[in-house]
Amino acid sequence: CSGSGALAFEALSRGAAKVVMIEPDPIQARFLKENIQLLKADNCQLLTLTAQQALKKLNTPFDVIFLDPPYGLDLWQELAVLADPIIAENAFIYVEADRELSQLQLPSTWQKIKETKAGIVRAGLYQKHA
Repeated sequence: CSGSGALAFEALSRGAAKVVMIEPDPIQARFLKENIQLLKADNCQLLTLTAQQALKKLNTPFDVIFLDPPYGLDLWQELAVLADPIIAENAFIYVEADRELSQLQLPSTWQKIKETKAGIVRAGLYQKHA
């Protein structure tokens, strides 16, 4: 879920060519759409779908992916498998979880570059290699 969209809008402000936000909640999606229009972010695409639906639909390679699903749903492995085909070679993947990242069973082509911990939150930066 895109939440407030802050990460997407920050990426655009730093020169991202295009951003795709995924937000299944229609109320939150309406808020995001208003902000896209307010900021005139024409290179921002909003998909009002579940992450699973959106990842099956997308086919453009991505250079950066944020994998930060709601912790209680335990979706990391499923979403990683769905996202992997659209992640470009040498792309970066940011993963956030409420458990040790080694427990997530991420694709073997994702090489961990850095891992941090803040409270219960574990964050990892990965890079995809063949």
